[in-house]
Amino acid sequence: MGSERSRIQLIAAWPSTADPAFRRGFVVAVLGAGVLVALVAPVRLCLVATIFHVPCPGCGLTRAAFAMLHGDFARAFALHPLSIVLVPAVAAVLATQAVHYVRTGSAWPGALRSRALEGATAVAALLLVAVWIARLCGCFGGPVPV
Repeated sequence: MGSERSRIQLIAAWPSTADPAFRRGFVVAVLGAGVLVALVAPVRLCLVATIFHVPCPGCGLTRAAFAMLHGDFARAFALHPLSIVLVPAVAAVLATQAVHYVRTGSAWPGALRSRALEGATAVAALLLVAVWIARLCGCFGGPVPV
């Protein structure tokens, strides 16, 4: 009975007694699982497509990411031409963020606030809009179905 009581006390005190890096890793794992559940849910996540029935500049990127995970890069390119570059880049930034947060507890490493990353983000946004307009005009196989 005494060991059962001490086990319950240990579980109740877990958040305050666990290693801070372990707790942060647990938070990252729970958030990652939540995002994964949201991505595989059969619910439309794109408000632009849901409300206006027109694909947004990023429409097709999630499906392209899943196609890339299955090794189907041709399908990924057909779903969104920028997916071949954007999906690995976003995955790398998110992985870097998660590792930095688990190790240090800081949400934003200094490297992510650099001018180079700001410029790359601006270029990616412009490319997304340019490809979106081109696809609405019939290029790259036309708009992705919504």
